[in-house]
Amino acid sequence: MAKQTQSAKTDSEKNNGTKTKMDVTGQAVNVLAWPPFSVEGQLNQLGDSDFLLAQRQTLAAQIGRVQGNQHLQRLLTLAQREDEPPGAIELQEGTAAPAPAATGGGGIQHATEQPYDVTGSTLDDVSPQLHHFDGQFAALSNTPLGLSTSQVTPQQQPDGSYRVTVTWAINGATVGLPHWQDYGQACQAAKTEWDRFMNKARQHEQTAHINAARNFVTGLQAADKVISGATVQELQQNLQAKQQDLAQRLQTIHDGCDHGASIDAILHPDNGHCAEDSETAEAAGV
Repeated sequence: MAKQTQSAKTDSEKNNGTKTKMDVTGQAVNVLAWPPFSVEGQLNQLGDSDFLLAQRQTLAAQIGRVQGNQHLQRLLTLAQREDEPPGAIELQEGTAAPAPAATGGGGIQHATEQPYDVTGSTLDDVSPQLHHFDGQFAALSNTPLGLSTSQVTPQQQPDGSYRVTVTWAINGATVGLPHWQDYGQACQAAKTEWDRFMNKARQHEQTAHINAARNFVTGLQAADKVISGATVQELQQNLQAKQQDLAQRLQTIHDGCDHGASIDAILHPDNGHCAEDSETAEAAGV
């Protein structure tokens, strides 16, 4: 029986984001009670020398709790790259990324591919290493949901309350995929099966997760975009609550996928066995 490895699953703890700076009728209000929604805003806050070290540490801890330690670690790495050209940071924030030097098709669009290495000269060697995420999945999409900008401007209404219309976005989407280091040493049948699997895995991640997340935020109506509150503080609380609600709704979409089964985004090692593999096994008396 062929070994089968499902190709994708999203991580429910990495679709959240929050917001720091709000303009109230033109006046900026800094609120360190919750971290910024966008990657750009988070980087600005973590690197702002006007904030005390303790404040930045508190912010980092909050980002880690809300969006996960992996996201926080990526932010800290980006914050240290002071001399890195802007294009590299923009790529991290979700522009189309090139495929890693592994093989198996073109790159994911509107997300950054994050390859992890698998080794071995045959698919039988590689297959057990593909249970990389949650101990069972070969690929994982991360689609953080937040605001499209790092600053919004609530307007005071005639009754004294505040209202703001926001645009939600997917910020810094990533897709974890395997990179077969020893691909060049494999026989042609193994390469063909690997390329098929990687093409299908990318297809699934693109359609069921990256595109689905982008379509979700694009299709949001006024009920999810117009936020109000009796006070600025209440508006901020309602904005955060709405963000959490949207993240949970998006996660439901991710969790409802078939993990690539319908398009056979599954590696079949038996399809990659070559004549030389059989000859080697016979010589060894297997």
